[in-house]
Amino acid sequence: MKLFEDRVLKFMERFNIGDLDSTMSDFAEEGKYIDEFGNTYSGKVQIRKALTPIFDGSYGALAYTIEDMILDPENEKALVTWSLNITGSDSAVSRMRGLDVLEFDGDKLKLKNCYIKAKEVLIEAIT
Repeated sequence: MKLFEDRVLKFMERFNIGDLDSTMSDFAEEGKYIDEFGNTYSGKVQIRKALTPIFDGSYGALAYTIEDMILDPENEKALVTWSLNITGSDSAVSRMRGLDVLEFDGDKLKLKNCYIKAKEVLIEAIT
């Protein structure tokens, strides 16, 4: 359990230290990232492109705080609730809250599925 918890915490901490390269090294080659809008990015090239604005300051200075974790080391899955403080160029601070569903395969992340609390619900058409 402790090794799995450490793997999850290490991955989440990389967002706070702004280490995109190490974050990418955590992903499996065929990994997937599903963002808060439901967009799916497959493979490291697409994932890096999608995550770059989080790390390069495009959204301001970001600071994540883990609120809670539910760990399932046997199935290599974790639910991580977090809050995110965003400091803009005008020094104004705002906060978002969300949840990441993480699925690992050994020491590599195969899925990061992000959900964010919002005032509007995302309703998708079913075709």
